Amino acid sequence: MGILDHSKIWRVVTDEFTVGTVGTDVYMDFGNGKIITDDTFTYIDNFCTRLLNIDFNSVLIAGLGLGMFAQYIADNSLCETIDVVEINPTLIYTMSNYGIYDSRVVTIQSDIFTYTPVQQYDVILFDLWWAAYLPETFTNDINTLKNRYNTYLTDTGYTYFPVLGAIGQQDTFFKV
Repeated sequence: MGILDHSKIWRVVTDEFTVGTVGTDVYMDFGNGKIITDDTFTYIDNFCTRLLNIDFNSVLIAGLGLGMFAQYIADNSLCETIDVVEINPTLIYTMSNYGIYDSRVVTIQSDIFTYTPVQQYDVILFDLWWAAYLPETFTNDINTLKNRYNTYLTDTGYTYFPVLGAIGQQDTFFKV
């Protein structure tokens, strides 16, 4: 069983994606060969657990996906503020209707490249890519987001970019 409560997941099919369960896995299939699952060992072991090695009370997460990071933080830390920015209203509606997220998880419908936070965070986590695309474009996106969100980090804050993909594993914390 993965991070999410499988008993609350049912099959949902939209024009953009399908969410459902197969055995003990919750999955999101985008229909183009790209599938996210909540039991991906590397994702959970390498990325989610890294968050427990730092102290934080507030986190801004860019990208909802299946909500694994948000729920993992809610289940494994005392973090008080868990804000998630997601551009796709269909995804927000679908995942919020499952009722699987802790009450601390707040979803904000916006584009992370233009969103303006209303507070500072201890961690800003950019979970936008499940596979890094062209290295140059990816690096440009990271630099753009780091520069845009640096002022929204607390004095001891971090930005975090967890990515697996064509350019290799990226698991990078950037300290203020």
